[in-house]
Amino acid sequence: MGYTKKHCQDGEKIENKPTCSVKWFSLKKGYGFLELAEQGVSNIFIHFSLLESVGCQHVAQGDEIVCDIEQGERGFYVTKVYSVNSVTNQPQDIPLTLEETTGVVKWFNVLRGYGFIEADDGGRDIFFHTGSLKDLNVDRLLHGQRVSTKVLFTERGREAREIRFINDDEAQAEIQAIKEATLSSEAPSSETSAESSDEKLRFVR
Repeated sequence: MGYTKKHCQDGEKIENKPTCSVKWFSLKKGYGFLELAEQGVSNIFIHFSLLESVGCQHVAQGDEIVCDIEQGERGFYVTKVYSVNSVTNQPQDIPLTLEETTGVVKWFNVLRGYGFIEADDGGRDIFFHTGSLKDLNVDRLLHGQRVSTKVLFTERGREAREIRFINDDEAQAEIQAIKEATLSSEAPSSETSAESSDEKLRFVR
């Protein structure tokens, strides 16, 4: 699985940039460490979001990354990724089994039908779709609701399966209240309905 090298927008040549090799990377945690052997630099921190900027979803030990690095108070870290050259065929730390975890609903869009759960384990946010809510008999989750879910690790990140409410009765009541409030706000008032009826009668006459 290889990735196309991408040049930076400001026109700098990536040939002048250091090429680091992946020492360790965890898709579950969303970060890893690189090393620059020729200069004796190791444990260079890299966050998953920098890989996403060049269309890369995962790296494994030994993969080569052309990047900018800086030194901070806690050590070296990557500030920008220019290209990724994968030397492995499969991600190494993606388990084939589902893991159980808990978290809080961070965001959900009813119209788009998906959202994210902020996991208690401190790893990357967990993506979920309305399809994973079918066992709950609801069509949405609310911000701040606590849930448990089985997590599938994919090349795109963590995805929720079989979501459950930690406090089912309370969560169901909250969702029902929101839906009723929404329907109430959309329903026409009695005065508006009466005016509409008068208009229809005048039109018929």
